[in-house]
Amino acid sequence: MYSTLSQVLCAFGNDQWLFRKWTDTESVDIAKPYASRSRDNLHKGGLVGLRNLGNTCFMNSVLQCLSHTKCLLDYCLRDNYTIDINTSISSMKGVLMKSFSSLLQSMWKTSNFDTAVSPQQFHSQIQRFAPRFTGYRQQDSQEFLRYLLQGLHEDVNRVTTKPRPLTSDIDDCLS
Repeated sequence: MYSTLSQVLCAFGNDQWLFRKWTDTESVDIAKPYASRSRDNLHKGGLVGLRNLGNTCFMNSVLQCLSHTKCLLDYCLRDNYTIDINTSISSMKGVLMKSFSSLLQSMWKTSNFDTAVSPQQFHSQIQRFAPRFTGYRQQDSQEFLRYLLQGLHEDVNRVTTKPRPLTSDIDDCLS
């Protein structure tokens, strides 16, 4: 359905369209294609918490919201992101996206249905990308979301060489 993170984020940003798209589809549990589970366990996919690492509830709430965004979940669980990994201009060389996807997979593909998953490995990668989130202090969820989406976008950006900035002079009569 969505093959790039840009398409996922565009759909994510248009809540009304996304809601309509979800309600127009069959009522099939999102976990069904991702694991061979018994019918009783089918509805438990994604129903795990994230362990609090100090005071990281701001991060956990954002991760829980993103993990229940169907198009982003599909993109990660089906490993569609792997063909988009940008190793040329991304500062993280795809490590943040791989870590995020690994966390989603541990939340959705768990076989023993743990009640909580530790985001420790993901937390260490987000700290490398955005050092302002180093440590275990309380932070702003909206700011964390912005940095996370920026990092994920950078990791799967299909542009492999940065375009040169336009250097044309602006006509004086326009200013």
